[in-house]
Amino acid sequence: MVKGKSRGSLRWWLRPLGWLLLPPGLYLTLLVVLASVIYWRRELLLSLVSDIFYGTLRLFGWGLVFIVIAIGALAIVVWRRKLPSLIRGWNYWLGASAFVLAIWGLLAFFPGQGVLRRVSLGGNIGLNLIGSTDFIGALRLLLLIIAGVILIAPRASLRFVAKSFSWLGRRFKRQPSATFTHQEEPSLPSVTVSSKPLPAKPRKETVAPIVWLGKQLKRQPAAIPPRQYQPPVSPVPVTDEPPEIAPGRRTAAPGFAPTSKQTELKQVAQEVWKKYGETPNLVTIDGWRLPPIDILDVSPEVQFSQADNVQRAKLIEEALASYGVEAKVVQINAGPTVTQFGIEPGWDRKTKELKEKDRYGNVQIRQEEVSRVRVKVERISSLANDLALALAAPSIRIEAPVPGKAVVGIEVPNTISGVVSLRGVIETSVFQKLQAKSRMSLALGKGAGGEAVVADLTKMPHLLIAGATGSGKTVCLNSTICCLLLYNTPNDVRFVMIDPKRVELTMFNGIPHLAAPVIVDADKALEALRWLAEEMNRRYQTLATASVRNIESYNKNRQGAEKMPFLVLVIDELADLMMSGGDEVEHILCRLAQLSRAVGIHLVVATQRPSVDVITGLIKANFPTRISSAVASQVDSRTILDTGGAEKLLGKGDMLYMPTEAGKPK
Repeated sequence: MVKGKSRGSLRWWLRPLGWLLLPPGLYLTLLVVLASVIYWRRELLLSLVSDIFYGTLRLFGWGLVFIVIAIGALAIVVWRRKLPSLIRGWNYWLGASAFVLAIWGLLAFFPGQGVLRRVSLGGNIGLNLIGSTDFIGALRLLLLIIAGVILIAPRASLRFVAKSFSWLGRRFKRQPSATFTHQEEPSLPSVTVSSKPLPAKPRKETVAPIVWLGKQLKRQPAAIPPRQYQPPVSPVPVTDEPPEIAPGRRTAAPGFAPTSKQTELKQVAQEVWKKYGETPNLVTIDGWRLPPIDILDVSPEVQFSQADNVQRAKLIEEALASYGVEAKVVQINAGPTVTQFGIEPGWDRKTKELKEKDRYGNVQIRQEEVSRVRVKVERISSLANDLALALAAPSIRIEAPVPGKAVVGIEVPNTISGVVSLRGVIETSVFQKLQAKSRMSLALGKGAGGEAVVADLTKMPHLLIAGATGSGKTVCLNSTICCLLLYNTPNDVRFVMIDPKRVELTMFNGIPHLAAPVIVDADKALEALRWLAEEMNRRYQTLATASVRNIESYNKNRQGAEKMPFLVLVIDELADLMMSGGDEVEHILCRLAQLSRAVGIHLVVATQRPSVDVITGLIKANFPTRISSAVASQVDSRTILDTGGAEKLLGKGDMLYMPTEAGKPK
C-alpha cells in the first residue's frame, strides 16, 4: 500500500510538466521566452527597427505611399478574382504606373526635411528616376508623362500625332507658294481693281471629312478590320451585274472600283456638303460625320376642315340610330389618311307599359324603364358596310375597342390624303426620346389619330413586311434604311442587302455602310445567308471569349473599329428566294431569327406574296413584329397578321403595324 501511494503522488507532480509539453502550454512557454528575450535585448532591437525604417524611408521617400497603395490594390484584385480584367486592361495599368513614376520623380525635385534632409521627398529612387535636378530630369519626367498618355489613350494619341504632321505639312506646302508670289509681285503689270468682290474659293476642309456618301469610300477598308467582319464577298466594281461571291473565300468588303455611278455619287455628296456642311447641329462620331437632318425634305401638312368632320360625326350617329344602336361620337382624331371617330356605345333599354287611371277615370299608359344594358361592340362592328354606305366611303375600318380607351374607333378615309414625311416623324419628341436611348430607332409613320409611331429594331428584333404590289412596302424599307443611316456610322451598323427585283435597293450601292454591293442574284443570296449563319456562330465565340452576354456589353468600352457592328439583313422580295432556295432559305432564316439577337444581327424581310408557302409557320413564329400594307383578300391578311383588316386598307402607304407587345394591329 505504501508503494501504490508513492506512485500516485509521483503522477500528481508530473501533471504540470505534461501540460507544458502539450500545444497550449508549449505556445505559452515559447511566448514567455520570446517576450523575455525581447525585453532583455530591447535596446538592440529598437535600434535595428529604427535603422530599417529610416533606411526604407530614405530609399523610397514619399513614394512608399504609392507602393502601399499598389500592394493594397493588387490584394483587392486577387481577393475579388479580377485577374482577367487586370490582364485585359494591361495598357491602363502600365499607363497609371508611368504617371505614378512621374509624380515620384517630381517629388525628387523638392528637398526633404528631417530624416529626408540629405536626400529629397522622392528618396533615392526618385533621384535615380530623374537622374539630376536639371533639364535632363525634367525631360525624363516629360517622357514618362507622354508614355502614360500613349498607353492609356493610344488611338487619341495617334490621331493627335497625325493631325500635327498634317498641319505641319500644310504649313510647309503653303510657305513656298507665298514666297513665289512675293517674288513675282514686282513683275506683274498694273491692273485696275474692280469694286465688285471676288468670289470666294471653296474651302477643301468643308468637303474633305465626308462620311455619309462618296468621299468616305476611300476610308472604307479601315472601317471594320478583317478579324471582326469578313463577308465572303470579293471586291467587285459596282455595275448592273450581280456581285461575285466566292464560297470558300472570306475577305472583307473594302472599297469598290470607281465607276461612273460612283463618281456621280461623289459629286452629289460634294454638292450636299457644300450646302449643308456649315450646319451647326452636325454630329461627328469616331471621325465620321453623320448626315444632317436638313437633307430631308419638309412636306407641307394638309389642314382638314373641322366642319366636315363634325358633319360626318352626325352622319355616323344618325346611321347607327337608324339601326337601333344608341351611340355618341366623343372623339375626333384627324390623321394624314384616315380620321378616327371615337364612338361611345349607348344603352339597350327595356321598358314595360303601365296603365293608370287619373282622377277623372281616364286610362293613361306610361312607359317605365325596367333595365338597361350597354350596347354590344359586335352590333357596331357588324354595321361596317352600312356605315360605309351612309358616309359614301370606299371602305371603313372598325377598331373595337381602341387599345387603352373606352371607345370604339371608326376609321373613315379622308377626302384629301396628307403626305407623311420622314423628317416630320423624326422631328417629333416621341422619336427623339427613343433615339436618345437606342440608335436603332425606326420612324414608321403616323397613326390614325395623327400621333407619331416609332419602334426600336433591337427590341423587335426582326421585322416582316408584306403587301400587294404598289402598296408602299418598298417605301417603308427605304425609310427604315434611311433612319439607320442618319444616326449610325459604318462602325455601328453594316447592311447586307438582297434585291432579287434589281431595281429597289440598288440605289444604295456605294454607301460606306454596305458590307458588300447589293446582291441581286438568287444563288449569291444563298451564299450570303450561309455566311451570315457562320458569322453568327463566330460572334458567339467572340462574346464567350470576352465573357459578355450580348453585343451591347461587348461594345460598352470600345470605340471606332474595335466595336462589333450591328448587321442588318434587308431582303426586298422573300418569295423569289423561297422559290429558288426553298427549305434551305427557311432553315437559315429561322436559325438567324432565333439566335442572332444577342450578337446584333437583325432581319428586315419584305414580300408581296403573303401566302403560306412563302410566309411559313416557322417564319411567322420567329418574326413577332409584322407590318402589312394593303392586300387583296382577307386570307392574305390572316396569313401575315393572324387577323383581318389589311384587305380594307387604301393602298396609299397606309399599313397595319403589329408590334411584339401588342395583341392587335394598329
